[in-house]
Amino acid sequence: MDLTHTNNWDTTSDQYWDKEKQEWKEDLSEYLRFREWADRVIPGYYTEGSDINRKGMSYEKIITIANTARKNIWINIPHNASDDYVLQMAKLFKEKLDPNLVIYIEYSNEIWNWGFQQAQWILKHFENGKFPAAENVYQAAALRAKQLYMIWMNVYNDSDDKVVRVLPAHTAHRYKAEQWIEIMNDNDWDVLAITHYFGVDNPWGVTDPQHLFRDRLEALGSNATIESLVALNREWYNYIKNNAGEDGWWKGHANLAKAHNKPIITYEGGTHMVAGNNIDNPVLLAKMIEASRSLQMAEVYNEVLDDMESWGVSLVMPFILSSKPSKWGDWGHYTSIFETNIPPKVQVLLDHISPCQYAEQKEQEEQLEELVFEKEVFPNPFKASVTIPFNKEEIGKNKHIVIIATSGQIIKTIEATVQESSTIVLDQLQFSPGVYFLVIDNTKRFKIIRR
Repeated sequence: MDLTHTNNWDTTSDQYWDKEKQEWKEDLSEYLRFREWADRVIPGYYTEGSDINRKGMSYEKIITIANTARKNIWINIPHNASDDYVLQMAKLFKEKLDPNLVIYIEYSNEIWNWGFQQAQWILKHFENGKFPAAENVYQAAALRAKQLYMIWMNVYNDSDDKVVRVLPAHTAHRYKAEQWIEIMNDNDWDVLAITHYFGVDNPWGVTDPQHLFRDRLEALGSNATIESLVALNREWYNYIKNNAGEDGWWKGHANLAKAHNKPIITYEGGTHMVAGNNIDNPVLLAKMIEASRSLQMAEVYNEVLDDMESWGVSLVMPFILSSKPSKWGDWGHYTSIFETNIPPKVQVLLDHISPCQYAEQKEQEEQLEELVFEKEVFPNPFKASVTIPFNKEEIGKNKHIVIIATSGQIIKTIEATVQESSTIVLDQLQFSPGVYFLVIDNTKRFKIIRR
């Protein structure tokens, strides 16, 4: 999932929002402008991480990784992208992405979340009359999403089954998804997306101290134990699940998707016990992190995933693969990508992978392993040069060739033309010995070994 193309892209809050006066500053022209294709990050940009512009990874690299791994992808359309930006974006993916792969597209990320600037951006445009057909800001976001999704579908008109248009929902407020559906007909979207987070918070409108779970968490203080924290998480989850009714939270969104004959999936989820600004007790914070990673909490996670399946959730996407815990949450299923042991909450995910999915994944891995012995690329293993044969019909055609390390790092990108001998010779390949992937036009793949 590509969040880095969405959040805070060139729109820092201090520049456009007066925190002291709690109002918008006068000059919003730069904040409100639509971004153009030339604004995006391209391969070779000095960073594809989180610099001040927050542009993120280049689409070309995302495509290369997906093609090499043979995995479907999820892309967030920048909230302030122009129509032409989205047109060029769709054309790039149509041209470069493996046609056998599926691409999920979502307008922005949590555009209903007032903690993110994309929500403020769409609100300001709505207030300025940019969306006269919308009755509220949620409908405004839906109108923009509908426009941009249509651009994608026009590009993918001969293979529209490869594009999945996401209708994003706020799990705690089904009303927001209902407002989107007021604007988007059933043929304008393909799947409803919610979260599967579980944690400890005070439910809206609840005054009974027994159900003010956040208050009870803070009251535990230094006396908190793994057992007491896990029990509080389980109690919160069961309370929300059993009191939200047929129209609320997870079950309510599942019923909404079912009413429109659409699948429901989760775009994020996992343990969600957050200290935030209100908890400064280091003993409690350390115990919360320990509980989040405990076997007991994994058992609650297992119950959550079982419930998601029973409500018809067809795809669960955990957030996030790895990250260090903090007072803002223990989001990572791993604490590091170099962690060797399988944490309990990762094992829960592995246990929920269906035998069919697992068999398909193993088959793909075995196919990749067989590429080591691929005779079409020779010599293999090689020392300094590799010859790639082609059909005679391809003589004179240009080929885009990428050599990728098993870590995902792009080692070399080559533009070459098929010669009269029906071959392309790659020479002077001076990089470290090891195993690499050789990808041709983002479709044909080989595993090669340099000695």
